[in-house]
Amino acid sequence: MSAETVITPDLSLPAQGLDSMGTVSLLLALEEEYEVSLPDDLLNVETFATAGRLWSVFEQLGVGNGKS
Repeated sequence: MSAETVITPDLSLPAQGLDSMGTVSLLLALEEEYEVSLPDDLLNVETFATAGRLWSVFEQLGVGNGKS
């Protein structure tokens, strides 16, 4: 992803080059940053399909709404 890329909810993460290794790196960074753990049932292609879907999953875990 280039520095000029605007991150919108419908931005396709795989289209921006997010592969399996990148997904693991991103997951670990987000879990560490927000001190949450993504449940196994959410570790799937759909969760990492778009920026908006990924953020909505983390919001469900309490990130960004005062719970974390």
